[in-house]
Amino acid sequence: MEKTLAGFAGDKIAACIDRATYRGALHARKVAIKQIRSIYTIKSGELRSAAPIKRSGLVSTIDIKGPFLPVEHYRAVSRAKGIFVTIKKGSGALVHMSFSKGGNGGVFRKRIGPERYPIEGLHGPAVPQLYGNKAVVEIMEQEGMRVYEERMMHELERLVGGA
Repeated sequence: MEKTLAGFAGDKIAACIDRATYRGALHARKVAIKQIRSIYTIKSGELRSAAPIKRSGLVSTIDIKGPFLPVEHYRAVSRAKGIFVTIKKGSGALVHMSFSKGGNGGVFRKRIGPERYPIEGLHGPAVPQLYGNKAVVEIMEQEGMRVYEERMMHELERLVGGA
């Protein structure tokens, strides 16, 4: 019994907590990406790269950053009448006075006035806004805590079994 209790020394318990929090954060991000992709037409790589997981002591946090994304990161198609943009799945619209620059239609622009200039780029919502969706936040919290609790129990069982 003393041997088992000695296995719960400070560093080993801290390592258990660290691994469990990291796995919880990793799963929360994964579930969030899946939920966001069910609502928006953005690629998962964009979401993953904009939300790295940072470890600090016993805490793992998802650090979500990013500017407004150009519509190229969503579904945007160049047509004869202009650019057809779909940001949310199941909806989409033609952007008035829009055009693509380049042969492949990679950079999308919109004229501000009837003249040739000035023009501006077309942008959709920023990644933090996508992660901030109420449905996404709710499922992230639930699934992250569920996996954290599972992993914590698993890590403690490993610690007791390995002692």
